[in-house]
Amino acid sequence: MDLVQLTTHIDATAVRDAISTPETFATRESRDQVANQVRASSSRAALLILFDGGSHTEIELTEGSHRIGRSITADIQLEDPMISRKHAVIERAGRMVRVLDDRSLNGVYVNRERIDSSSPLRDGDEVQIAGFVLRLLIND
Repeated sequence: MDLVQLTTHIDATAVRDAISTPETFATRESRDQVANQVRASSSRAALLILFDGGSHTEIELTEGSHRIGRSITADIQLEDPMISRKHAVIERAGRMVRVLDDRSLNGVYVNRERIDSSSPLRDGDEVQIAGFVLRLLIND
């Protein structure tokens, strides 16, 4: 990590610590409740639930690749200084889903464990990128 990256990382961390994040979806149990409600009302084959502080968004996960990052070209745009422009990619082929870390500075976590390069995802798995959590739902 060079000096510019280190300074950016330190500044971004200070900003995240200074902002009061709503606790609405801070626990896995609270996210489980939302996921169960979404699953009961959704007929889509696969989707992601994006938890962002006190709100959530449903994102249909179609076949193919979905780029995640701060870039305006990202399919899933996440605004946070701790997120790289091209942070991660989620790929779906049928029921097979995996997440790839796209050489991000601050990493990608699956079920609270940092991944090296890629990781398969199963129904109910959570991908964490900075302060955002994405829950995968796959309907049978």
